[in-house]
Amino acid sequence: MKTMKISIEGPLGIGIMTIALLGVGCASTYPPSPHLTAEMAKARTALEQAEEVGASEYAPLALHNAKQKMEDAQTALAEGKAEEAERLSQQALVDAELAVISARSAKAQEAAQALQDSLRTLREEIRRKQNN
Repeated sequence: MKTMKISIEGPLGIGIMTIALLGVGCASTYPPSPHLTAEMAKARTALEQAEEVGASEYAPLALHNAKQKMEDAQTALAEGKAEEAERLSQQALVDAELAVISARSAKAQEAAQALQDSLRTLREEIRRKQNN
């Protein structure tokens, strides 16, 4: 039986080994860490909450940014870029929380304005009745 000896000496051998190792490294993907999975779940939950409180109407830019960053995080995760996926999911979480707070604030301002309008109407009615 003949055996074949492969030499990895010299620039060509080192280049072949480098390419082989890079190929193995790129081909292997690991499941996301529990921490990353939890970060992404928090961001998704915050996005759902933002949509429930009306962020699409009251804070569309923050909601759009959160959705975009979440999509980018999922893409990064699929490409095996865990650190980037974590960073983007954290940014998505912050943007989604901003959207929630902005929407709630806008709704509260609307409610306060409606209350002010009602009070003004009541005062006007009281004045009219007092003048009659």
